Amino acid sequence: MRTQPRFKDTCTPEEIAKDKEERDQKFEEIREQAKAREAERQATKEQKREAKIQKNELKLQKNQLKIQKYQLKNRNKIKCPKCRSTNVQPLGVHKKSFSVGKAVAGTVVTGGLKVGTLAGFAGKGSKKTDFVCMNCGKTI
Repeated sequence: MRTQPRFKDTCTPEEIAKDKEERDQKFEEIREQAKAREAERQATKEQKREAKIQKNELKLQKNQLKIQKYQLKNRNKIKCPKCRSTNVQPLGVHKKSFSVGKAVAGTVVTGGLKVGTLAGFAGKGSKKTDFVCMNCGKTI
């Protein structure tokens, strides 16, 4: 390549055209290499982006499994209606015994028969447990 501006150029027009073709060919090769590198960079960026998306999807699935596991674990626990805490302790169990009021009402309804006094035993089998929330103190 004879492109030194200080010296008088003694090249023929054919040599100048040949030099220009060589220069253009080198520039074209450099452009193609740059395009190939850019395409390679884009491909690696896309691969990284896809890997990141897959990683985030796996994290999301793990979190969903953790939530489901937690919900199954706490499904049958008693919760405080006020503060939604599961820190609840039983306070005591109430057993229903013979009810005089029910017996009197049953006797009045049946007209003085002894069968009416059996109404005092109605609901005897039910048990009720009181619970107290250890966080807010509400009795359930």
